[in-house]
Amino acid sequence: MPEHLLEHKTFPGDRPSLSLLFKGELTAKSCGQLLAMYEHRVATEGFIYGVNSFDQWGVELGKVLAKEVRTVFQQ
Repeated sequence: MPEHLLEHKTFPGDRPSLSLLFKGELTAKSCGQLLAMYEHRVATEGFIYGVNSFDQWGVELGKVLAKEVRTVFQQ
């Protein structure tokens, strides 16, 4: 991996995270509410911590980390 990409591909930890779980049926309305709440939270945290919440490198890293979490819940 090129050295200049290393910081975009690592996660040092000790950062806040959130898992959203709910009971009930997944409908278009409940799915939209969850997505809107999550997007609002991400944008707000970005403003508070002074980071770009819509940074593509961060989005890609989040996808990698989410796959690891998914495997834990599938066991």
